[in-house]
Formats: sequence, structure tokens, C-alpha cells
Amino acid sequence: MPGMIDRLKQSADDLGADRVTKFPAGWTPGIEMKDSSSGVLVTRPSAKQAANWEEELRSWGFDPALYEVIEPVQYRTWEMYTTAQGVVQLHYYKANIRSRTEGVLAADAESMKRSIAKHRAKALPLPGEQGFVFAIADPQVGKPGSDATIGRWMEAIDRATDQIRFLRSAGVSIGEVWVLTLGDLIEQCDGFYSYQAFDSVLNRRDQITVAYRALWHTIRELAPLSSRLVVAGVGGNHGENRTRGGKVVTGPADNDDLLITQMALDLARANEDAYGHVEGQVPDSALSISMEIAGWPVGLAHGHQMGSRKRSSEGVLDWWAKQTFGGLNVAQARLLLTGHFHSLRIVEDGSRVWCQCPTLDDGSAYYAERTGSGADSESSGVLTMTVGPQGPDHFRKV
Repeated sequence: MPGMIDRLKQSADDLGADRVTKFPAGWTPGIEMKDSSSGVLVTRPSAKQAANWEEELRSWGFDPALYEVIEPVQYRTWEMYTTAQGVVQLHYYKANIRSRTEGVLAADAESMKRSIAKHRAKALPLPGEQGFVFAIADPQVGKPGSDATIGRWMEAIDRATDQIRFLRSAGVSIGEVWVLTLGDLIEQCDGFYSYQAFDSVLNRRDQITVAYRALWHTIRELAPLSSRLVVAGVGGNHGENRTRGGKVVTGPADNDDLLITQMALDLARANEDAYGHVEGQVPDSALSISMEIAGWPVGLAHGHQMGSRKRSSEGVLDWWAKQTFGGLNVAQARLLLTGHFHSLRIVEDGSRVWCQCPTLDDGSAYYAERTGSGADSESSGVLTMTVGPQGPDHFRKV
């Protein structure tokens, strides 16, 4: 290694040495790596008795922030004659080096092993007070199978009641209940697909009446289980006032989903003695809203405003990101609930969670032809969960 020999000659010249000493086997100055993370360092001969390891590492091209010397250290010394200084005592050292990263990983691994060995199962402190969410999406009352849809809705109320009691028995503190309507509460009779008028089994008045009474029954059954019940909802595309050509003739505020939710709230407010703890949040015309459930920011949107290309999780999250960038209604939400896309999906992206709520309807041949899913009621139901200081939890489709 010519470069190393030249440096050794220079060191000897600096001392006025008459010749370069031959080093014992294994003691030639330099660094020899055993692998990518460890090796052996031998210092240059020096009149200084104490080695400066950082300087030694740098002199051989190694960063002291990334490599370290490991004890024990081997030491040698001898005397040599120089014309300039006479007899000089020289010192040099031999030590193992290793990557600091490798050492940290090894230490962490040992720590983890000890932690595993010491662990014993124990009861963890429960999170703070939670809100219980009952999310109704896309029952589309008035389409074929609506009788089964209403039966499923009533059964979901029973199961949600059992779920609240079960969670409380397990130590979960549920103080408030949120009944969320995610849109498309009714089917309408025309304006959405070609054979809708032929397919509908209820006229518009009956659709509104049945959906309103089902929602009111939901409030009436869940209200006694909470200290505070909040009804909040958004309008879906099937709630819009459309012409036969499918064009919206008024505006976002003229939506039967919002009408039904408002009617149920008005009935609760008419009986303050029994339902004085019932509150509501119904937008005038906004297609999305936000609220805080037990201190956690939550957003609601039906989903039709996202466009047909937003059926994928990437599409919905992209829409949400743009809403956030624009500082719109769901900008601060860390939990977003949507309807419209029928099939249950729960997607976590960083600190935010998107819940696509399952449809409550009895299946749709038309929707299945377009998307490949939702042809029957096997995946239908109501999504329930708790939301609290640590976010959403206890997801269950009922």
C-alpha cells in the first residue's frame, strides 16, 4: 500500500529518524475492516502517549460520528534513535472499531428482548369519555327491497343498543350518541337512471314519510341511552330536486335528505321534557360539514360531489386533501365519513381516517352493473364506532 508507506515515512522524517521501522505482523498502521460495520484500527507511531481516537479515525477517512473504538485497547511502545532528537520513545495502539449505528441497534435489540421477557398482561387505563356513532348511509327508501331495508334498519337499532350496553359493561365511558345521516335516505322517483320511475315501489310522499319515521324511531330508541344525542346529516344526490333529464332545478339546500333530518329534529324539539338533550346540525346548503365528537374533529360528506373517479381510497383522500388545502368545511377533520360508494371501507392515512359507510339498502343491480359490487344485501348495514380523545375505535357493522 504505497500511500500508507509514504505517510509512515513522513512520520519518521518528522522525528528525524534514520530509517523506517518495520512493524510486527498485525501492527501495520491503518484500518482493516472485517465487514461493513466492524474492523481493526492500528495507530501510527507517535511520541504522544495518549491516542486521540477521533483524530485517528478522521486520518483514515472514517467519521467519528459513525464509528467508535471498543475497549479493550492493545498498546505497544519502543525506543528508537533519531539524529535530531537522539533516543525517542514511540507509542502505538491497536483497537477494534464498530459502526455506532450497529451498536445502537444491538443495544435496542437487547432492550427489546428484556422488555418481552418481563412483560405480563395487565389492564390498561381506559380512554376518556367517548361518543357513540350510528352512521346511516344510503337506505334509498322507495327502491325495490325497501321493506327488507326498513327491517335491517330496525335490527341495526337493536344491535347498536346492545353494543352501547356491552361497551359500557367493558368499562368504556359513553356519554353522548351521534346519529349521522350520510345522504340518500330516499330513492326518489325519477331523474337518476333510465328506468327509475318504473322501478320505484313508493311514491315520493311515502318515501319521505317512511324514512322520516324510521329516523325518528332511531332517535327515540337511542335518546334514553345518552346524556346528549346529536343528529347531524348531509344531503346526497338522491335527495336532490331533479328534472326528468337529471338536472338539479333548485340548489343544494333543496334536498329531501336534509328535509327528513330536519323533520325528525323538529319533532324532538317539540317534546323538551323527553328530548331536551337532543341537538341537531343540519346545513343550509353545504355539501359537507364538520363537528367535534368527544373532542375529536369529524367531517361528513355524502360523496357524490367527489365525482365518479373518486371511488378509490386514493381518490377520496385526494379530494379531502384539496378541501384541506382550500380551508373548506372538512379541512380540520381527522375522521371523514362518507356514503354514496356503498361498500364498507376504512382507510388510515397518516393521522387521518376515512370511513366509507356501508349502504343500508337491499342491493342494487344498477349499481352493481356500474361498479361490480352491491348487487345484494350481504354487505349492507349501519357502521357504528366510538370516537374519543384518541380517535375512532370499536368499529362494528350492525
